[in-house]
Amino acid sequence: MKTQARVTFVESFAVPPETLFDVMLDHEGMSDWMGAKISVVRGPDDGGVGTVRRIEAGPGPAIDEEVTYVLRPRRIVYRIVAGAPPIRFHRGEILVEPWGETGSQLTWDILLDSAIPGVARLVGAILEPQIQKGLSKLRAQLGAVDHSSSSTAPSAA
Repeated sequence: MKTQARVTFVESFAVPPETLFDVMLDHEGMSDWMGAKISVVRGPDDGGVGTVRRIEAGPGPAIDEEVTYVLRPRRIVYRIVAGAPPIRFHRGEILVEPWGETGSQLTWDILLDSAIPGVARLVGAILEPQIQKGLSKLRAQLGAVDHSSSSTAPSAA
């Protein structure tokens, strides 16, 4: 049984890439559309590399994620640093690209690994509808074009 999983979302928005990127890097603002309380624990004022955000999404423990790479206005990479004991590796990447004449496309890719077979896939299956719902809410807030997809799959490892 696989120990890894991948969850990927692709959404198109009717806003310029710079606008979408700023929304994705506004960690505390994510609370408005993600369905979880998100706060900044520490890091630079711009929310960039070194920022640690805390996600409180229910009865389980809070999860801390650290931003490890930012290429404005295109790419954000982060990893879990606390609060998810069954997950030994979690890497998220948010890519924002121009889409059409004035829009942007968001690709959000999450890789998970657990020492316990099947756990990463289960966590991915839990994350997928939560994030998809959040992105749908964000699309409604920002305005969007019709194009979206998501998938959960075991990673080829």
